Amino acid sequence: MNTEAKKYTLTILGQAYTVITDEPELLVVNAARLLDSLMKEIAQKAKNIDGQKVAVLAALQCASKLLACQALQENVSKRELELILAIDREIMQLSL
Repeated sequence: MNTEAKKYTLTILGQAYTVITDEPELLVVNAARLLDSLMKEIAQKAKNIDGQKVAVLAALQCASKLLACQALQENVSKRELELILAIDREIMQLSL
């Protein structure tokens, strides 16, 4: 992560937002695009809800996806450890 904070103006659902962050520009821009796309999709499907509710629904969807990714990563890490231990046991058996 870059330690120098930069200022970006991002447009999400037709609204301009200024953010100051030390995240890489590409990450910030891509996150804004993703959020904008998600919010537009939600707003299109639920035509009569206000922007705040659209934002909350988008945040819930993002949080749900994040939690699913974290659970998947935990499972992959656990399986990786199991495989390393199995390989170590096999190496020990071969050494005897």
